[in-house]
Amino acid sequence: MQLAPPDYERDAANFSRDARQYEDSRSQGWFAAPIHKRVLDLAGSVPDSSTILDVGCGTGRLLRTAGERWPTAKLVGVDPAAGMIAVAREKTPKATFYETPASAIPLPDASVAVALATLSFHHWADKPRGLREISRVLRPGGVFVNADLLWPNWIRWLVNDMHPSAPSPAILQTMLRLAGLPVQDRFRMTHGFVFVTRSIKMSAA
Repeated sequence: MQLAPPDYERDAANFSRDARQYEDSRSQGWFAAPIHKRVLDLAGSVPDSSTILDVGCGTGRLLRTAGERWPTAKLVGVDPAAGMIAVAREKTPKATFYETPASAIPLPDASVAVALATLSFHHWADKPRGLREISRVLRPGGVFVNADLLWPNWIRWLVNDMHPSAPSPAILQTMLRLAGLPVQDRFRMTHGFVFVTRSIKMSAA
């Protein structure tokens, strides 16, 4: 069964090809690192031995930072790019990694305290299904923090074909609400090029 359309598979192949050099990019320091810090701050406190999930984990850099902040947490990353997962396993042996898209997270229901996604959401082939999967694995009251590219209107028409951004804030909030992840906080950062949301998994009725 094909899990994703051809464009998605080419996307994953491109990331796999560049995986060994991915963290060498200067943008990891000035662009990604502040986003990672803000996302982890928004995650709040993490109880001992709780599971932190990074969806679209790449080479595992965010999970390594999370592990420094919460050394007793269980770290899990999922990413469809085989090359990224291979590097992540080498660099982050404490964590568990799965080569899989967001739409097929191999974790039990209500097993995750915090789910994170940084600069990956616009790559997901099936965004509604991916959000439903995150909602499924989050425990009631669990936190999902998503930070992704959102081009300002003045530049969207120019770059969207080359590097599409996530859905508009209104559409994204609707998608999150329908997945059982109502937005509690939202804001832009990085000069408005990144849109961040913090959602709380609704408790069971």
